Amino acid sequence: MTTPMIGLIALLVIGLIGWGIAELKSKSITFVHSEEEKEGEEEMQEAFEANGCKELNLHDLLERNSTKATTPYKNPKLPSCAGQPFPFGRHHSP
Repeated sequence: MTTPMIGLIALLVIGLIGWGIAELKSKSITFVHSEEEKEGEEEMQEAFEANGCKELNLHDLLERNSTKATTPYKNPKLPSCAGQPFPFGRHHSP
């Protein structure tokens, strides 16, 4: 009974010491944003305001995706699976 209590108290003391060190570090170190970070934040704010001050959901993000190809690539060797549910864990063989 005494060994588990000693271990619990030791873990508690170690945790409190670590917390104290972290608090002292956070009060002694001042954090300042760089100019690049400020520019990035301004760009994000402009994009947020351009979208009507609302966060975009996944559907909206995919509609506005600038990395989409202009024409979809179709491999003539593979069968078309349009409209079929994706078979998780299975692969179609050509």
